[in-house]
Amino acid sequence: MSLLKPDYQDIQNLQKKLIEALGPQFQVELESVIEGLPFIKERFDLVILKDGEPVAALNYMSLFQSVDLHNRQDWYTKRFKNVGIKKGILFFGKNDEFHLYSKGKSGLTSLSFNGLIAAIKGDNSFGVKPLIDDVGTEILSCMPEEMSNNIDINRHQELSALFTEDNLIFDNNGGTVCFSEKAENDFFRILLPQRMPQSLCRYTSLNSLYYTLNRKRHCLCSITCMNDKGEIAYADKYIHYGVYAYSQQVIENNNNCFILSCCESDKLDDLTMWRLYGDQGRGVCLEYKPIIEKADNTQFFMAPISYGESKDKHLELDFIKGINNWKKDGWYFKFNQWNIWKHFFKSYLFKDEHEYRILFLSSEDSKAELKWIMDSTNSIISRIALFDVKDDSFPLELKSILVGPKCPEQESNVDQLAFMNHVQCVITSQEYHKVVKPSNITDYR
Repeated sequence: MSLLKPDYQDIQNLQKKLIEALGPQFQVELESVIEGLPFIKERFDLVILKDGEPVAALNYMSLFQSVDLHNRQDWYTKRFKNVGIKKGILFFGKNDEFHLYSKGKSGLTSLSFNGLIAAIKGDNSFGVKPLIDDVGTEILSCMPEEMSNNIDINRHQELSALFTEDNLIFDNNGGTVCFSEKAENDFFRILLPQRMPQSLCRYTSLNSLYYTLNRKRHCLCSITCMNDKGEIAYADKYIHYGVYAYSQQVIENNNNCFILSCCESDKLDDLTMWRLYGDQGRGVCLEYKPIIEKADNTQFFMAPISYGESKDKHLELDFIKGINNWKKDGWYFKFNQWNIWKHFFKSYLFKDEHEYRILFLSSEDSKAELKWIMDSTNSIISRIALFDVKDDSFPLELKSILVGPKCPEQESNVDQLAFMNHVQCVITSQEYHKVVKPSNITDYR
């Protein structure tokens, strides 16, 4: 018997609608019994058959049961599982709501009546393809109100303009909607802070600079040896994107993803940055000219970091989380480039760094030379990617060097580094002695 006595008028009306919508290939029977496991028989309010074979069963649900539906899905779908039916339908007649169970899939899918018909006919768990305008409107409505109020009208318009027939891909087998690769990259670029600095700086060790000048190589470390170990999983954990684990695939992805962390030029010769990233002032600060057009969004990705507002508040990631939770007649949105762009979101604890990040993804046809090192900071075995300083594909050009306030033999090293650069022709300058300068900080102890 049904969970509660149904309203037979509702059931009879629904039967007529289903018969009309499904067509002659389907039959819809009232109060029909399906046999399942040995000695198990279940009676359903409606059973839908295709050419005489049951393909779906329906139970009428009361209004109050919808309140507890999320917490008791397994209990409400148990009878469908007992008989092994492909599809089970929970029908809340007073609300005209349909929730679909599909054999082999967890959870329930909320569908409209037309969506239910499409799912039954298409033998899938989703309904009719949503309209592009509806997708755009509903996806953008996932944006937190505070974020919407903070970004200017141009960025709103740029985001809205991405939802076009050319930019959206509908998977009729899986029920997913996604952007084209270019449109998704554009989406994240619009989402991230709109800063385009004329120059960037990077704090590093004296040994790292020596390697660059001596070998004439730019060096990027894989994300496995980043100084903040929780950073790799920050965005995933915030949006609850699965269970973050070091699977073989994750390890492989991390070892093929290389990073160069810079900061904007307003952090040049900054005492705090010297302490945190400049080897306690014994290192150097490198100044680069970013070449934005060389960040091709295929191998190189370059953008400023988005920081959260507090421990439990990161508006851009709240927007992503809302999009991940969006559903339209069983269809849902999927980001295919998330494993790249998730590295451009960081905790509010680091917002004073004004970081601008360069990400490189290695591939068989890339020009990078890959080697292994023992990281000197944390002793982690790590891969590094090396690029010739004259490589036209590299999106940064080294312009000047600032020697740290506590660098050993600072005065001599300024002269020696300037002459070494002149001989090695890494930074081209008519006045090579002006390329390398000492820090202006003189009272750092």
